[in-house]
Amino acid sequence: MYHVMARGNRRAAIVQDDQDRVTFLRTLAEACEPTGFLVHAYVLMTNHYHLLVETPQANLAQVAIRCIAFFGLTGDRVRWV
Repeated sequence: MYHVMARGNRRAAIVQDDQDRVTFLRTLAEACEPTGFLVHAYVLMTNHYHLLVETPQANLAQVAIRCIAFFGLTGDRVRWV
């Protein structure tokens, strides 16, 4: 089990609205599906998130990179994580 956490640069917001939150969850699910990642719990706040995850394979970086990269640049807004 791992605790994964990422925060916006200078504690800036990484989600602006409910649509961003849904997109985060969709992206997380898409990142977990091919890697076998199991998310046991998550907290998504305006400027950061926490994940409690289990990795059946040694592939923690694969999912973490996908989620962090997603919030680096999404749509027409740039967000620093």
